[in-house]
Amino acid sequence: MKKLNIKEKQKVYGGSMTGSFLNGIASIITSSFTAINSLIGSISGVVFMSNHKNEDKVSVTIGGTKMEYDNTQSNKALIKQEVSHDLPPLF
Repeated sequence: MKKLNIKEKQKVYGGSMTGSFLNGIASIITSSFTAINSLIGSISGVVFMSNHKNEDKVSVTIGGTKMEYDNTQSNKALIKQEVSHDLPPLF
């Protein structure tokens, strides 16, 4: 490498797009696709959960979205309450 003088420096042309500029654009595109993927996963998870709302236990993982629904304890309480109403009084 040699040191450039002023006339040689004026003749040197840089690239119009630098690597950091292209990395920034790629980062924006990647984050927008990630947001769209997350949105689709959330919407489809909610739709799936609403179609299975009468189940006792449901677990759904779509993409990066995980949803769980556990209704076993409240169902046990309802069954216990119904059984206690059906029993005749002891005295």
